[in-house]
Amino acid sequence: MKLDKQHNDYIEWINDIKSKIRTAQIKAALSANSELIRLYWDIGKDIFEKQELKGWGNSIVDSLSKDLKSEFPNMKGFSRRNLFYMKKFYNFYKNDFEKVQQFVAQIPWGHNILIMSKSNNIDEAIFYLNETLENNWSRDVLDMQTNQTYYFIRILIIVIGITWLSACSGGDILPKPKAQLRLEYPQAVYKKADFKYFSLDKSNFAQIERVSDKKINLVYPHMKAKIYLTYKPVNHNLEGLLRDAEKFTYEHTVKADEIITRDYINEKDSVYATINQVTGNAASQIQFHATDSIKHFLDGSLYFYAQPNYDSIMPAVKYLEKDVMRLVESLRWR
Repeated sequence: MKLDKQHNDYIEWINDIKSKIRTAQIKAALSANSELIRLYWDIGKDIFEKQELKGWGNSIVDSLSKDLKSEFPNMKGFSRRNLFYMKKFYNFYKNDFEKVQQFVAQIPWGHNILIMSKSNNIDEAIFYLNETLENNWSRDVLDMQTNQTYYFIRILIIVIGITWLSACSGGDILPKPKAQLRLEYPQAVYKKADFKYFSLDKSNFAQIERVSDKKINLVYPHMKAKIYLTYKPVNHNLEGLLRDAEKFTYEHTVKADEIITRDYINEKDSVYATINQVTGNAASQIQFHATDSIKHFLDGSLYFYAQPNYDSIMPAVKYLEKDVMRLVESLRWR
């Protein structure tokens, strides 16, 4: 089926794609890579459905590429080849996206292209996603590993190890469940705290430690915890500030079991934030950053004084998670 660019279905579709891109551009100020991957997933899904379900031909991808480049001249990634990669990305993961969503969002698009192009099945792809995050592989290293029998060797080692352990233990190799502390914390009372560049609500259990006008710490003595706040002015450097904040979070993925990301948008007060909660024995269990995208940027991170052991500090993390959310929701620029 050949579709003319003036066809009503195409015009409606291209307008919808443009709207998705504009929305993603706004959200990119919060979490650049994950939003880009989500955008590529959505575009790939649209192309797949238009071609496979409605019978639109490959020429429509050429038209889409030209129109998107014209509408967004400063935005890369809309070449014909990359649009077909987006379609392949959707088609490869469409039945298992819930399994891989948090992983594919944490690595660059080029890494994702390599993994889906060289993996024979979803299990192999998940293996390489995990290995890339755990070992912080560059694209060149990933390319080398996927060209070898790395996956099959690792699987063989695991199978041999399980067989040996089972033989040694009589088949009972289940680990004992870990105990968790059951701690009760009193209800917090929040009060506004004013600083030079911003204000926010803080818990009555948090003590203010002023390092400078741009560095503020909220100390929780009884929990042996501290939230570090750092203010940075935005001066044509927003992309770099966001990149540094995302890099800081991903540096904790090596020991993390999971990273749960939430976005917060308060358009009225120009507060656009991302909160990352890290589960597992990472150094920092919660990181966040907020900006108005024009003038202000604030990042924060939660640390505990002791060597991290997630099972023992989990109740405190859950408690302080509420404080972080209140902090972000009450944040106002000055």
